Amino acid sequence: EDEKLARKRLELAGFWAKTYAPQNMRISINGKEEAREIVGKMDGKMREALAEFAKNIDLDEEELHAKLKDICKEKEIKLREFFESAYMGILSKKRGPRLVPFAKTLGRKRMEDLLSLN
Repeated sequence: EDEKLARKRLELAGFWAKTYAPQNMRISINGKEEAREIVGKMDGKMREALAEFAKNIDLDEEELHAKLKDICKEKEIKLREFFESAYMGILSKKRGPRLVPFAKTLGRKRMEDLLSLN
């Protein structure tokens, strides 16, 4: 009974979000092919940085954030550019939810599908 009610509420919340939420609050995660097309057009350093980030998703949030900064420093990429590129690969938008927790929620396999060309 409780599960049935919860499912109905989720369905209604989803309908509301699709119908009434402001455009900047709506997100839709890219499919694998769409993401690969977007990431494939990025320069080599950025593609390598995104793939390395995806590969390290299993680190805890604090370690992953530090790793992200290290990757950008090593590849000489500005953090802002990295975030924009990651969001483009994941959402086809330049902005989105906080990247590290969002990426961890998606998980390593999904992130590698979205950000790695392998």
